Amino acid sequence: MRALIAGPLLRPLARSLPWRNLAAAGTLGLALAAASRVTDLEPGGTLYLLRIAALAGAVGAAFVLDDPSRETTEVVPASRALRQALCVALVLPALAVWWTAILYLGDPGHELPWPALTLEAVTLCALAWALSATALRLTSTTAPGLAVGGILLVLFITSALIPPDQSPLVPLGHSNWSTIHTLWTVLLALALLTWATSAREPTPRPKAPSSRRPRTAGPPW
Repeated sequence: MRALIAGPLLRPLARSLPWRNLAAAGTLGLALAAASRVTDLEPGGTLYLLRIAALAGAVGAAFVLDDPSRETTEVVPASRALRQALCVALVLPALAVWWTAILYLGDPGHELPWPALTLEAVTLCALAWALSATALRLTSTTAPGLAVGGILLVLFITSALIPPDQSPLVPLGHSNWSTIHTLWTVLLALALLTWATSAREPTPRPKAPSSRRPRTAGPPW
């Protein structure tokens, strides 16, 4: 049944996706990866540039769940969760190819731990979608992407200013590397759970019965 509903939605959803925002974020990420290679940075410097590239991708991905036609899509037989899942599914292949290009371009010698970097990048995207889905569920906004992108930027800058022992952006070779990335895994699970919960349609509140008694017809005089 879901396949029958999802099929006709793919084309209009693909047209409505923010491809320009994704292209701009992707171009910035690729430029950062190329800069790390051209400037011949140390692995630690390359790590931070690739993290900023991952942030750029997540900010672009934050716009994926924007729903300008929210008032009309509420009456579509497809649920909000299905529509959001389809939007993400449509951009995931492009994001996967883009991130692979980022890694090969920025770290061709495999000097950095690619799995850990990929975990961070995936978590940032999942966090963006969780925040967007929560905003769509709890507010009347139709385009939370800009605000969510700003939140991600603030969180990233704050994390960069925190001492290395406490920051999620742990330096390469730090003793807390494994512990911090275990926390990244937990954060990814929480973000996915939050997204799955917030993507559901809100349960309509039952109307309270009226306390007013119906008027009875009085005497004709």
